[in-house]
Amino acid sequence: MVIKKKYKLITIFFFIIFLLNFLSAITLQENTQFQPTSTNTTFIMGNNLSFDLIEVHPTYLKLDNNTIFVNSSVGSVNVTIFNFTDSYKKWTETATDSLATVRHTVGNFTVGASMLVKKNSVVWSGLTSNSTGYISFTYSGSYPITFEVEAGTMPTTTEEEEETPSGGGYPTYKPNQSQLEEGYEKSLRENWKIEFEFENETRTIKLDKIVNKTATLTVSSVPITFELIVNETKKLNLNDDGFYDLQIFLKNITDYKADLIVKIIHEEIPAEELEGVEKKGKIKDLINNFIEFIKLYWLWILIGGFIIIVFGIIVVLRIVKKNKKKYLGAHGSKKIRKEKLKVRSF
Repeated sequence: MVIKKKYKLITIFFFIIFLLNFLSAITLQENTQFQPTSTNTTFIMGNNLSFDLIEVHPTYLKLDNNTIFVNSSVGSVNVTIFNFTDSYKKWTETATDSLATVRHTVGNFTVGASMLVKKNSVVWSGLTSNSTGYISFTYSGSYPITFEVEAGTMPTTTEEEEETPSGGGYPTYKPNQSQLEEGYEKSLRENWKIEFEFENETRTIKLDKIVNKTATLTVSSVPITFELIVNETKKLNLNDDGFYDLQIFLKNITDYKADLIVKIIHEEIPAEELEGVEKKGKIKDLINNFIEFIKLYWLWILIGGFIIIVFGIIVVLRIVKKNKKKYLGAHGSKKIRKEKLKVRSF
């Protein structure tokens, strides 16, 4: 009986150990990789990390209760995870295409929580988690890039305003990235500008003119000029990647000033709109090619006409010269004859 009890105790002991091992966290070794089937993203463990739950979904990776979605507009992207807890997340990205725009959705945070996103250890953006506890942002720039996400609020920052030149001029306003993502509101008079950075390039929004309740704006660097009426929104694709990047809303026009709300966005352009843009682009290319042909056509006509005129002048001069010689020859011989007659008469 005593021996049976001992065996029972030993069996129970080993069963408890087995159960504890079964229920304990799963340790993922460094360089362990996961690849969701419906994205071009590979998740790589940057060091040994332990999780109680690991789920690979078609578009995202779930580690414990925290999820991460990363997808590139072109090429593929590798995401190396170094930390992924409820309070702190850190990963590094490398993309195969330097022109890639990468979309991110990260959770699970407390609903309405203020989160800081750092880029290469520098505070880059302040975001608030949505109704499901997620934050979303996009990135386009140089790679590799390291992101960190943690609770916190953006340091108090004010817009930077370029002073009006002493000799006269117009002001230029320079909102930061966070202001543009939230929606930057500014009243502009004619020739005033808003300047911002997009994909490492300086862009400007200039108010060209105001007529009644219509404002004419030009967005550079590649000039795009358009009109807005009050309560109208214009969305622009700044890099031809199939996504709208900038949204401009004309809130009101008062006292010869246009009240604008400028926002950085990342919205996929509907297929029908893309087709329309492509058709317009083809038509525009045809028109431009025709104009260039006409320009060249008239250029060749002018060149041909010039050559004909020069040739004609040369021919006329030769004819005149030839006739002059004949004339001089004929009149010269007559003069000689007259001289001979005079001599004889003497």
